[in-house]
Amino acid sequence: MKNKTNLLAHVPRPVYVVATLLCGSIVALVFDRPAMVAKANNGVHLANVAPTGWRRTVSGWERAEEWGKPAAKAQLGINQWLAIQDQRESAFARGLLGQLRSVHPLCISITLLGATIAIIFLNERRATGSKSAECPSRK
Repeated sequence: MKNKTNLLAHVPRPVYVVATLLCGSIVALVFDRPAMVAKANNGVHLANVAPTGWRRTVSGWERAEEWGKPAAKAQLGINQWLAIQDQRESAFARGLLGQLRSVHPLCISITLLGATIAIIFLNERRATGSKSAECPSRK
């Protein structure tokens, strides 16, 4: 049989000690991740915060606060909330807004353009009328 040579036979004993300490330190750092994360956050522990508000999901708009709750409670969707809000409004407001909704948007835009043109036209006439009053030769 061949003699197997010991490759580490020529390495002095203090090197073993230093190598063992380095390996132990590296293992301690790797397995002590929470301590490193806390130090990276300046010692502030960041807690998980539950989501709140409306979120768009595969099944439509849902309230995030009710995701973990049992399905036995009736969860209202956005359409139900809008219907409830409609019922809370007064009859006068519902009637007025209902009439406004029945007007075609083109009619509203034509009315706004007409009002703007009328205001510009009246301003120019008033400005022209005040200039003719200043000129006595135009009488």
